[in-house]
Amino acid sequence: MNGIKLISNQYLLQKEFKRCCEEYDHLEMFVAWVGNPRNEVPFYYLEKLTSVKVFVGIAFDQTSPEGIECLLDNKHTVVIVDADQTYHPKLYFFKSQSKTALLIGSSNFTYSGFFENIEANVLIEGKEHEDSIKKYFLENRKGIDAYKQISPNKTWLKEYKKRYRIRQENLKQSKTKEESIREDNLALASSWLNKAEWEIYLKQIKKGMGLSEKIHGESVSRKIACFTDYSGHLKIPWTPTIFDTIENRRRILGKGKYAWLGHVGASGRIQQLLASGSMAEKRVIANAINDIAKLKMPLDYGTLKKELNKLEKLGPTVKVWGRVLAITRPDIYCTISSESVRKSLAILLHKPKSYFETIDGYIDLLKLIHQSPWFNSLRPKNKSEEDIWLRRVAFLDVVFY
Repeated sequence: MNGIKLISNQYLLQKEFKRCCEEYDHLEMFVAWVGNPRNEVPFYYLEKLTSVKVFVGIAFDQTSPEGIECLLDNKHTVVIVDADQTYHPKLYFFKSQSKTALLIGSSNFTYSGFFENIEANVLIEGKEHEDSIKKYFLENRKGIDAYKQISPNKTWLKEYKKRYRIRQENLKQSKTKEESIREDNLALASSWLNKAEWEIYLKQIKKGMGLSEKIHGESVSRKIACFTDYSGHLKIPWTPTIFDTIENRRRILGKGKYAWLGHVGASGRIQQLLASGSMAEKRVIANAINDIAKLKMPLDYGTLKKELNKLEKLGPTVKVWGRVLAITRPDIYCTISSESVRKSLAILLHKPKSYFETIDGYIDLLKLIHQSPWFNSLRPKNKSEEDIWLRRVAFLDVVFY
């Protein structure tokens, strides 16, 4: 790119920042605050760069100590600007051997600054602007010398963590709405869900799978094998006879070795329906699952709601039926049987946890997923990635669980 580009929305900011991190080797940023790295973005994009140097303010103890720690752990250089007044720039200088770029505007290096707030930025790039960019960079570096600068070490970080934690607790008690509170809350709720591209999504899946394997001894291959088993024994279209075997009922309920994606057998009603329900009830289940499973993208949410209503009239809620959809069409549907999943979604989507136990809540979640960049990404050529991509919505469970 050459020239000056106005960046007036978060999607363009994400795209251009990612591109610059891929096309340039070095980045020096001057920002008022950095956010919580558990939100992944914008920290994820720094992985492509050869070197990163960050001049960051700590006014009001608002910069995330986890953010500072993450930058240091990744061998980036961090300088704390401890000014008497609020240190408040938002400047990103990119450099390679033969070119430079400057991103300047109102976005701090936080999830909110890049993806939630209404921000405005300008990207300046190209040969004709190179001298101006270099001059502004040198002037800005010179201006920093007027302030106290700290190279954070473990002792400083430990003390700052205490200050940050006390401030957060005070804000929560006073019910004050503030960006750092929102940033930390989002970190608990996988805020990247509706903004991230495939690479970030895959990274989260691998992280979740690593934890799953450590705790439960379940590898990715084991989970893929479960889906292969489901597609063989629970192949669509269903007929009422599919419920006749104990093993098929165990597959549907998530019992024993099939427990991943939620054991819904605790709902006595679903067990009764599958084992000894009337032929008419079993036919309702089979027909509704068939009609839902054959839906294609873009999804007809009206039809989905109609069929889910038929299933809920039998007794079990969408907490149960979501699992059934996830094992029959893991490329489109997810399970919400886990309470931790619903808790995380409640924070992310500003809804009560109970909302995701309803059909409307489940459909709202699907709409968010189906609009996300990672869901709409191209099918990977790598076999191991493709195995996850084909079941990418159901695999969300390993992130939230």
